[in-house]
Amino acid sequence: IPEHIHLLRAAGRYEECMAVGALIRRCVQEKGYRYRDITVIVRDENEYQNALQAAFDQYEIPVFLDRPASVESEPLIRLILAAFDCVQYGFRTDDVMAVLKCGLIPMSLEEIAGMENYVFLWNLRSGDWKTEWTKNPAGFVQDFSEKQKQELAHLEGLRRQLIEPLIHFAEKGKDPTGKEIAAAVY
Repeated sequence: IPEHIHLLRAAGRYEECMAVGALIRRCVQEKGYRYRDITVIVRDENEYQNALQAAFDQYEIPVFLDRPASVESEPLIRLILAAFDCVQYGFRTDDVMAVLKCGLIPMSLEEIAGMENYVFLWNLRSGDWKTEWTKNPAGFVQDFSEKQKQELAHLEGLRRQLIEPLIHFAEKGKDPTGKEIAAAVY
């Protein structure tokens, strides 16, 4: 076994972590190691987290715990994936709403909620995103008030603002090469 790799057997997880803490402290104090030069790898972080934290606290070892996060939780990735879903599945409402709610679309929460309410009120489907919205945002009423006409005009502007780039993206993505897909994304 190489000198820089240490194996040990302990009675339990806590004892194992305390031994690791003592070894790290000794390497820093006696051998001139820097904390940043040391890595502790465990199979399941959740099982070791408390014991490692206790050991590192006792030996005053600064610690950085690297916890992997799903790339799909990042707003930009959510936007790109939802845009691809829009193109692939014909602008399903759930996919368009995912684009709308990714956090990167320049609309206020009130505007997003207004669009969502309109979509659910009128049970809009895939093709409805590509056509002008003309139904009253207040629902089933005979006449449009001036306020309702203004609200509809605003919602229609938001729909165009949202859907036109997606349509452009879809057009760029017809029988594309990998390079063309990358260019369309960026």
